[in-house]
Amino acid sequence: MKVGGVPNNAAADLPRNRQRISHRHSAAMGSPSLASQGPDESPASTAEDRAVKAARRREKRRQRNERAEWWSTKLHALLWVIASAVAIYLSDIPNVCLKSENVNRFSLDLGMVLFGLVILAVIRMAMWFPKGEDEASYVDFDKAHPIFTLGTTFGGVLSFFFLTIGLWPVYRIFAPFLLILIWFGMIMSLHFVP
Repeated sequence: MKVGGVPNNAAADLPRNRQRISHRHSAAMGSPSLASQGPDESPASTAEDRAVKAARRREKRRQRNERAEWWSTKLHALLWVIASAVAIYLSDIPNVCLKSENVNRFSLDLGMVLFGLVILAVIRMAMWFPKGEDEASYVDFDKAHPIFTLGTTFGGVLSFFFLTIGLWPVYRIFAPFLLILIWFGMIMSLHFVP
């Protein structure tokens, strides 16, 4: 006798067959069960496997976060560099500094000299100061050379002040903002130096 197109004795065996198939399927898919454990495996070893897998997942997540942070930093730096380049292009600041008669020449020249000295001091700090006892350890510049750091800070502030005074007759209120934008673009361009 057939019930719903399936022989009657097969209908009685159907739930048992489904259990076997689902049990084999779960064992093949890697789910831990008592039947899938071999004679040398114990619940403690599966717990260790789970702990190892969790550690791997955490490590992958940490690496993914570091990679995302690296890309975010580079993108942020690139946007500052592009904004600085656009500001330099639109304001035509190189031609204004070199050829314009409206600028305060003494303040502008003094600001440029101070700015050049600050740039040279930063290059010296980055490249020639001792890194420490071994190459891996770095010396804190603020503690190792406090007068040098203080001098570069005051030189940077004074150069900004004199450059603003020198460019004020041409750019008026936009002079400090233009200088800040160019300064940040220069600083952020260091992200792309190997």
